[in-house]
Amino acid sequence: MAELVTAMLVPMILCAVALYACWKGIDVYAALIRGAGGGLDILAHIAPSLVALLTAVYMLRASGAVELLAGLLGPLLERVGLSPELLPPDANGKIAQKTEEKIGPYELHDFFLYHFVRFGFDREKLALLAEKAFDGRYDRPTIDRWLTEFLRRFFISQFKRSCIPDSPKVGSVSLSPRGDWRMPSDAAMQAFLQPDERI
Repeated sequence: MAELVTAMLVPMILCAVALYACWKGIDVYAALIRGAGGGLDILAHIAPSLVALLTAVYMLRASGAVELLAGLLGPLLERVGLSPELLPPDANGKIAQKTEEKIGPYELHDFFLYHFVRFGFDREKLALLAEKAFDGRYDRPTIDRWLTEFLRRFFISQFKRSCIPDSPKVGSVSLSPRGDWRMPSDAAMQAFLQPDERI
């Protein structure tokens, strides 16, 4: 039943929009043609740039310039903290996954993200819950280390969330600044990193 509803959702929305437009006295067909014409106009302006860009990328990859550049810049980028996943794979097609070395174990990161965003728990409660949930797998100093890193990265990335375009809400919580999530772009993380020094 759920699959049928999912499959019918988009056609039902389109029909509802068309019926509403007819009810308001809007010429649906003319509006559709105008919208399609505008889309084709945009495509005509974008297509040449897109073709040139794709051709240039293909030429750089075929010539080996990308691999050469990655080999030269790889150690430097790693030294400044740029994640190696952003670099192309090596000759064997392997990608050097080092994300967990930077942000901590994914299961801890996901745990912190869910409980921080969904319930708004403070640092101490997040650490306590993680200690109980991951009893025996991670000790308190490890949890504290990765929780501090999670909060630091979460707070310094808030300005990015403030300028993202509207997007669909997936699940019951959204980080959209125009939806559920309300947080200043310049929010200070000290209140979470140093709970004893809060005002």
